[in-house]
Amino acid sequence: MSTAVPAATEQLVAQLAQQFLPGLVSSCAMPLMLPGLGRDLPACKAWPDELLTEQSTLSGLHQARLRDPVLDIACVEQHRGNDSKSDKSDTAPRAPMFSGDSAVRESVQMRLSTFAALLQAEAHQQAHELLGLGLHYYLAQCALCSQDPALPAVLPELWQDVTRPGWAASQFVLVNAWVGAGSTTRSAPHYDANNNILLCLHGCKRVRLISPQHTVRLGANPVYALSPNHCSLAAFDTVPLELQMEAELRAGDALFLPEGWWHQVDSEPFTMAVNFWFKGAVDGFLQHVSERACSSYALRAMLERTLQQEITRQVVAHRAHCAARTLHLDTTADASSAAGSADAAADAAAAGKTNTPGLAGNSSVGKPSVLSDLWQSECHFEEQCSRLCGMTPREHLATLNALGNTHWKVLRRLLVDCSPLSAEVWVSLWEEHQACNASSEEQVPSPLAAVATFPPEEQAALLQGIQQKRIEFRRATFKQLSCLLFDAPVNPCGSFKK
Repeated sequence: MSTAVPAATEQLVAQLAQQFLPGLVSSCAMPLMLPGLGRDLPACKAWPDELLTEQSTLSGLHQARLRDPVLDIACVEQHRGNDSKSDKSDTAPRAPMFSGDSAVRESVQMRLSTFAALLQAEAHQQAHELLGLGLHYYLAQCALCSQDPALPAVLPELWQDVTRPGWAASQFVLVNAWVGAGSTTRSAPHYDANNNILLCLHGCKRVRLISPQHTVRLGANPVYALSPNHCSLAAFDTVPLELQMEAELRAGDALFLPEGWWHQVDSEPFTMAVNFWFKGAVDGFLQHVSERACSSYALRAMLERTLQQEITRQVVAHRAHCAARTLHLDTTADASSAAGSADAAADAAAAGKTNTPGLAGNSSVGKPSVLSDLWQSECHFEEQCSRLCGMTPREHLATLNALGNTHWKVLRRLLVDCSPLSAEVWVSLWEEHQACNASSEEQVPSPLAAVATFPPEEQAALLQGIQQKRIEFRRATFKQLSCLLFDAPVNPCGSFKK
């Protein structure tokens, strides 16, 4: 199940309606529902009246209709929709998918009056010449006010319909209108480089969100793409639900979308909305490092942190997988042993023999100890590595020390031939055990004690080999990350290979 986006308190929504203070919502860095934030805005009634029924209002939209500017209207062919694999077996009509990716976006030019006439024809099921062209139409990201000279406001009159006395146009990077026609629409998955408040004015929008931490799993466009904030997925249908959050916006409701959060938006027919983009922490950080000529250091620091997060994720996942595998093997062995003991007891009873009390109920049967066959042979190398990865830190070190005392050949092979991931996991277990017992007076096992029986030069070589495997694992993980994040090999210094 996906998680519902939490709602802000009524007090916070009321405070935000009185005065726009970015810190009220951006400080949490998580999506947040703002129920009823725009319920009393003039646009909630005036825009549907003007565009769907042609009623005259005193709104900014009415003033814009008198000027009748030319608009850029996004369009897609009627047979094009969501092409994700999970939808191909669905016989239901697919919602047309509109993408902001400049590599695939298509649009037509039409005047505001023409677009309004098109909406009214669809709303009342009347004929219109544009409806016979096999296209779906969507007024997408039409600027109402802008601080970007490259993106001037197209419908500045509409700003008065969506603002409040405590909201200043200068506080926002860009404010856009979104108006759908007579079909459901879907915006392609993407993220925004600014914080965003999406406010529904009419109709309904359903938003699915995924945290930036899962960017590498979404097939993000390379950073050199024309639209790096999009990805190869046509929809989130193939993404596990436990990674997703959901929000439903009705007229007057708003949603805070933090910068970098991936989102996909589905809208009912004739849904109207406005969004407010304002600067986030990343923009301020980038400006800060740029002014101090330390962009290269900032990039390197971010890569280091991202790499460490991915290493930690893999280590935790592998430890959990190995622990579950060990539990399954031991449970199966216990069941088999218990069944064998029961059969033996039945045979003994039939023969009139007395069984030894407690033997059949021995819960340790089937669980390999250091003295069992599992650890006495190098033939069980894979299972030995897996069990060592799935142990607690104390169990892990105790096993290594016991192997050093009784089966040093097995220990040597484990240290020499283990995989780079196993080496990283083992060192994490050593470090975790050392950290947990740093303030304890109790003597704790050390990985050095496990190899104490080896000659001094071999001890150093074995431990150095483990460190080399860790470097190998980290290098491979970095290369994988660089391909996923940048779609190009990146060397460990943080610059692109030539």
